[in-house]
Amino acid sequence: MRHSGFTDQLGWSGVMETPQRERREAGRMSRRFNQSQRAALFLAAEGLCMRCGAELQRGWHGDHVTPYSKGGRTDVVNGEALCPECNLSER
Repeated sequence: MRHSGFTDQLGWSGVMETPQRERREAGRMSRRFNQSQRAALFLAAEGLCMRCGAELQRGWHGDHVTPYSKGGRTDVVNGEALCPECNLSER
């Protein structure tokens, strides 16, 4: 499935992570998904919210399936792409 404005939907500013920066950040536990992880989440969801099926727009949320606060890792296997409405509503 092709999406117009792919980089806009990912929420990228046009600045890509450098390999050195990604390696430096890989050693730290981060709550936020990095750009590579966000791209993987977006593609896995085929550009659609994984709860309601709406097309993801700029500002979509990368959410932890197992919450970060409860020990969930910031990794694509523990992430899902959601629209802000679904992510901010109670499950």
